[in-house]
Amino acid sequence: MEISVNRVRHRWAEPAGFSLNRPEGSTEYILLHFLTPVQLAFGGRVLPVEKGAFIVFAPGTPHGFVAEEALFHDWLHISGDMDGLMKQYGLEPDTLYQVSQTAGISDIIAFLENEFFAQRPYWSELSQAKLHEMLIRVSHCVNTPQMQPNVRYETAEHLREIRTRILSSPWHSWSIPELAQAVNLSQSRLHAVYKAVFGISPRHDLILIRIEKAKMLLQSGATVASVSEQLGYSSVYHFIRQFKQVTGTTPKQYAKNGG
Repeated sequence: MEISVNRVRHRWAEPAGFSLNRPEGSTEYILLHFLTPVQLAFGGRVLPVEKGAFIVFAPGTPHGFVAEEALFHDWLHISGDMDGLMKQYGLEPDTLYQVSQTAGISDIIAFLENEFFAQRPYWSELSQAKLHEMLIRVSHCVNTPQMQPNVRYETAEHLREIRTRILSSPWHSWSIPELAQAVNLSQSRLHAVYKAVFGISPRHDLILIRIEKAKMLLQSGATVASVSEQLGYSSVYHFIRQFKQVTGTTPKQYAKNGG
């Protein structure tokens, strides 16, 4: 099923008192993920929703919202069979879902925003893959409640900022002690909090971020030795071993097969 992301914004800010009203709905699917509370109007009702609320409005569905405090939210405008894609994961348009911060929805939308403006090769395929991942995570939150350690909002936001820095500079030799010190946590507490926020351990996440960057570099024609050096590996052999552990293939074979 072909899906297109037409517009996307991560942590879009509006002042307190901001309101939006679409009495005729939209010609596109509108995905909203609220990071602050709002009064959400749809289906003839006005509902107070907390941060983490997630909803996809189908084309033609009237909706609107009012933010009594400063607003932060993620949003996407999508065309294609979004209805069918959501049903694939047991979800429905025009249905409000409460998503925990562990889902990483905002991180996926931040990634989509960066790639949307970069418009690198395979953007369409990548955006569809990320939409699948997002809906899987929402489905997990809805259908698999989990006990999670209590994480202060400020700590979670600080971790997200640091992870954005990691994504932008994966070649830096990030270490667990360095990350723990940056958020003023013990290493053991960092592991629990990081996994609660992102659904993955910090060590594994650091590896996967590097490998994802390596894939992009290999697809652009960079040599294995060059990629290893660019990503700060101590040796090309270490890079090859780690790449194969994650992907099941060597960097050379991955590049030869075009990803």
